Formats: sequence, structure tokens, C-alpha cells
Amino acid sequence: LAAGVAHNFNNMLTTILGNVNLVRATLPADQTAHQDLQTVEETAQRAASLVRQLLTFARHQVIHPRPFNLNDLILSLDTTLHQLFPETVELNLITAPELGLIKIDSGQIEQLLFNLVLNARDALPNGGKVVIETANITLNQPLVSWPTKIFPGDYIVLIVTDTGIGISQEILPHIFEPFFTTKQVGQGTGLGLSSCLGIVQQNQGGLSVKSKPGQGSTFKAFFPRFQPPAVELQPEPQIV
Repeated sequence: LAAGVAHNFNNMLTTILGNVNLVRATLPADQTAHQDLQTVEETAQRAASLVRQLLTFARHQVIHPRPFNLNDLILSLDTTLHQLFPETVELNLITAPELGLIKIDSGQIEQLLFNLVLNARDALPNGGKVVIETANITLNQPLVSWPTKIFPGDYIVLIVTDTGIGISQEILPHIFEPFFTTKQVGQGTGLGLSSCLGIVQQNQGGLSVKSKPGQGSTFKAFFPRFQPPAVELQPEPQIV
């Protein structure tokens, strides 16, 4: 079923991207609409990346982890992230200096980021503030957190904090269950946070959440810091 839905959705994205190119070709070069078309194209391409993630679950499609800087990815999505929020919500991006690398499929990180951000947006029906932050963190002992325990090591952490309605202690234990949602019918699938948990576990990371009703929520996704393999220097040949 998931593969069939993904296939049909991919066909629609192909149509969208094709029409973007057709419209772009008919516009004079000085039209400001070119920037809007660029945003549509980038969003459709990201959606196509998410389709590939769905196919990963449905068909065990191979993912493509690569080393990259999480700051660069977040900053490249700046415009799209701001467009997700109404004017009543303030969005701040705080990127850590000298952030280490992670090695993961970038489509998975985008999926996780957007799921956490959309979850934060939905927690702010009356407006508020969302902060997306990155950090280098070294754990010298296990971090007892929920829903996962995080083991000692060097991590790159993605933090999404909101000043929203918070999560009650009765609901909190269930938020990572597949298809669990408190939203009205048609407003959520209940798969967003479940997929976030799956992504961090698949990449040997961890996830923590802290929330109180009326005080907002903080989600932290931990990913092992990528250490490039050391380059062995070959001794110079000696002339005898």
C-alpha cells in the first residue's frame, strides 16, 4: 500500500516539476515570479526525497548516507521553514559554530526536521515562538532520557523548542506510537513523530522530549558525530 501511494505521489510531483519548467520558460527574465517558481520547485524536490524515504520502508530501498554539516542543510531550508508559519509565530534559527559532521541520508534529516517543526507549529494555535538549534555535545556517561537512552559519545544534536500548549503526562507516553494523534480527522496521520524515532534509531542516534502543559515542548535528536578516517602518512623512501 505504501509503495503504491508513493508511486502515485511521485507521478504528481513529476507533473508539478514539469509544469514549473514550462511556466518558467514563458516568463520574462525580470519577473519576480521566478523566485516563487524556484520555491515551488525546491519544495517539490524535497517532497520527492520524502517519497524515497517512504519507499525505503515499503521496499527496503537503499538509502544513501553521506557526511555533511547539519547547519548547511538547515540554512538552505530557511525560506521554506519560515513559510510554514503564520505571522503570529516567531521562528529563530540558532546554529552552533564549528559544528561537527553527521553521516546520514540527507532526505531522512529533512523528514525528521519538518516533522518536528510541523509538530511545533501545530502546538501554537494562538501564536508563539519556535527555535531550531544545533549543538555539539559530548556525553561522558549515559543520558537517561525518553523515549530512548543515549549512550556516551560525541553527538550532533538538533533541537526544536516551542512555547506552545505542551503535552500532558497522560498523552506523552503515546506520542511516538504509529498512527497516534490528538489532531482532528484529516489534520494528521499520526506518523510524524513515529518516523522521527525510527530515523534516529536507524542511524544509531537517540531522541529525547521534555514537555509540560502550558509551557511548551523541547525535542532533541542526537546523531553520532562523524569522524573522518585518519589518513596514514607513508614514510618517504630513503635514498641509500
